[in-house]
Amino acid sequence: MFHSTQSGFDCVIVGAGISGILTAARLHQATPSRKILLVEKESHIGGRITARSLHQRLFPIFGVTAPLFQFVNQTLRLDPENPDLESFIPLPQEEEVGFFCGGDLYRLSRKRLLHESVLKMLAGPQVARQWDELQTLWQPVEKEVTEGESAPAGSKKKLNEKNRAHQALHVLFQLADSASIWGLAEETWPARAQALCEIRIRGNWEPALQQLLPAEGGSLQVSPNTHVLGAKRKDGKWILSTNHGPIESQGLIVAQSPWQALEWLDRDEFPSTLFQRASKTQPVSTVLLSEKITRMDSSLPSLLFIPAQAASVVSSETELVFYTHIEYETSLDAPSVVKAIRRLRRAREKVRQKFPNLLSEGEYVALRTIGSTAPHRLAEKRICEKIKETVFPKQSLAFCGDAYGDADNPDENLIRSVLAAVALQATPLSF
Repeated sequence: MFHSTQSGFDCVIVGAGISGILTAARLHQATPSRKILLVEKESHIGGRITARSLHQRLFPIFGVTAPLFQFVNQTLRLDPENPDLESFIPLPQEEEVGFFCGGDLYRLSRKRLLHESVLKMLAGPQVARQWDELQTLWQPVEKEVTEGESAPAGSKKKLNEKNRAHQALHVLFQLADSASIWGLAEETWPARAQALCEIRIRGNWEPALQQLLPAEGGSLQVSPNTHVLGAKRKDGKWILSTNHGPIESQGLIVAQSPWQALEWLDRDEFPSTLFQRASKTQPVSTVLLSEKITRMDSSLPSLLFIPAQAASVVSSETELVFYTHIEYETSLDAPSVVKAIRRLRRAREKVRQKFPNLLSEGEYVALRTIGSTAPHRLAEKRICEKIKETVFPKQSLAFCGDAYGDADNPDENLIRSVLAAVALQATPLSF
């Protein structure tokens, strides 16, 4: 960590989440002699894959999809001496999901989330009267998911909030993908449905992150607990104001969401398309309640959905986390967050009743105001479609992360934007 004016950096990367770490590792491999600084406002690095609880253990609340897992592995293997990522985190072939319905618990593979039996369970007996209409939404997606064919065109019918079958889809997407399907762009439905059924990979990422980032003292430095307060370009250099003093750098990579970057990056430096993304769209917030497990119940699924409380539960050997998604604007209202916490506590009681051998303690509540960046509404999708390239005209400035791009799988946006940012910054700067 630094505590005085720092200059002479070739590139500063703001944000040490998964996108910032991958960008730093790849840029360091491409240009090992360049001086790179990776700054992070939190005390730990890793972002969504290593979110810390009050108990100070690394626990991945949100998993990654297979494409991002393979991309991390490729980055790790850029150094031939590093082991494969699977030596740290086994790659599962299946992901079991538990579903509470009334007082009963159903178990199924995540690959079969969009199955007739699940939707009937969520929608109740009335769904039989609307089943033909539901088939027009479901059947093409089921064929694509189970047979692995190319994505179909999808239904052109509007989703109806009063339709019981459509309500079931809405609940399912909110539980598993944080998405509201009301207003979802019709052409994106098949891809979003396919992403819903993809396995999420969770595990202890800390050993892999240690391999990605070299030991202290080299040309790549990491500075946690560093808050960037402002950034402006002056005389061909970036001047960043931080809680530890100013930083000077030739290049800047923003590895944060546009909503976060808007708080400190000078408005004049924002590309117009990204300013629209930050000002005219909103992320989805996540309310979390975690506890330390003191005695595990081996029958507890690692992923559990409780539709009655709009809550999901993920667990490891040591941690139990309940979470629910709410609209970003709603998350700024304290009473709404309190209501969400109450739902999570009711969900916890339901889990305790169903799994009496499970013991946990030390409740910790948290709010992630940016829990998901995927565009869910048609207007938001149209704005994201304008972000065709993540390399912008200013060679000294790049952006990367899952919010930068129009892919329906946010992990795909992350991969593309990291590669684009590295390609831009690895090129010698010319002014």
